[in-house]
Amino acid sequence: MLLSQEEFKQSLTSCLRHLAQMSEDRLLDFHTDYRHARQAIVAALGYLEDAESLTYEVCTVLASNLRFRRMYPLFELVDKTIHIEEQFLPELDIFRCAS
Repeated sequence: MLLSQEEFKQSLTSCLRHLAQMSEDRLLDFHTDYRHARQAIVAALGYLEDAESLTYEVCTVLASNLRFRRMYPLFELVDKTIHIEEQFLPELDIFRCAS
């Protein structure tokens, strides 16, 4: 699936928001395991939201802020976010309506 620049930015923003929320929830293992990363996630999210467009330089800064050694994990985050949204969220909505 080929994404436009705006779709990629929206998916990455969605993922970072979700990670930031997970880092706040004390009941999740993510909070315990990655609480030290919360500040970097929030900073990256703010930087991404302030960016007018998603350029190579923006992606490089995001990867650096998140302490990734390369840019590739950003693409993995978007890929996983899209997969989760397509596979699980529709099913969750069905379960919410049924209960």
